[in-house]
Amino acid sequence: MTGFTQLTLASTRMLFRAPATLRVAFITPVVFALVIALYDRLQFETGATSIDFFDYITVGVAAWYITYAAQHGMTGAAAGYRAQGVLKRIAVTPISSFAFISAQVLARVALAVSQVVAVLGAGVLLGASIEIGANLAWALLPVTMVVLMGLSIGFIWAGITRTPEGANTLDVMAAIPILFLAGAMWPREAYPAAVEHITDYAIPFVGPFDTLRGIALDGASITSHGPELLLGTAWILGLAALATRLYRLEED
Repeated sequence: MTGFTQLTLASTRMLFRAPATLRVAFITPVVFALVIALYDRLQFETGATSIDFFDYITVGVAAWYITYAAQHGMTGAAAGYRAQGVLKRIAVTPISSFAFISAQVLARVALAVSQVVAVLGAGVLLGASIEIGANLAWALLPVTMVVLMGLSIGFIWAGITRTPEGANTLDVMAAIPILFLAGAMWPREAYPAAVEHITDYAIPFVGPFDTLRGIALDGASITSHGPELLLGTAWILGLAALATRLYRLEED
């Protein structure tokens, strides 16, 4: 077993052993889904389209919490690494900072996939019409994209504010408006047409959220969401470039 594999497994175990992480990652979204399931007579109507409320929200809950776990978790961690001099200490070991951060990324992708499986599974048990089949495996792609975006934003906040407290405050202030504008919980079709069109391009999570919802609710092929995935890839590259510029590993 290579050192990088051991580091990734250790990072994963650290995430899954933390009580706060487990509550946010699994218990809280499942409880949220249970509460939302009580609204069994509610539907969204946007133009000529009628959307079952619980179906839409089930996927939204999964999207919301994987974003929160990745972005907010990384915001605090990245700011903490700098404040505590973690990366500087790692620099004198055989482990590179890149390997350390990559292990964190893989661990958080594993956590996000587990979250999605748990939330969608709970939704199915509660009556949500989720497309269960081989095609659902493609959901791994938008889930991974959401995690990469969230982690990059976390590093950006940590780079801007320089302290864990400031980074977490900035993240909390920005996260909820971004998630609502991305259509995590409510259909963007209900926005004024101009706002909907702007959010298509101006909010990073829109593409992966729409793709995840299309796969889970409509059984759509991953190829039918090509434009969304391309735009999401552009956002990942842009956010990663900005994160690299603002959060310099050698300055922790």
